[in-house]
Amino acid sequence: MTDANLASILLGLSQVVGTVISSSLMDKAGRRFWLLTSAIGMIICLTIFGVYENYNIRGIGPSWMEYVGLSSIVLFSLSFALGEGPVPWLLIGEFFDNRAKANVRWSGPGLDLLVVRAFNGRCCYF
Repeated sequence: MTDANLASILLGLSQVVGTVISSSLMDKAGRRFWLLTSAIGMIICLTIFGVYENYNIRGIGPSWMEYVGLSSIVLFSLSFALGEGPVPWLLIGEFFDNRAKANVRWSGPGLDLLVVRAFNGRCCYF
């Protein structure tokens, strides 16, 4: 098994574990707790990944440093799956009545798709 395959497996596993934990404990611990925990975890993981990239670009650091980068990305994915990923979708049901839910559920991903399509060719190529 290559390192890329192992990284993909760990990333998918962290998303599944985070989704199972958050869906089973969302109402018990509260949405605010999961959002704050998720945001703090993502900030810490991105900071660690930034330090890793700084060492990686300069070519310094010990050989085990590549596992720090992988583990920070896996933990970032786990943190996202715990709160920032599922909580906004749960809040849609509380903000809108039943007639508006279908339109609202489409508008979020639909607007995301339109923004990505509109700015993809304009912002990435200078």
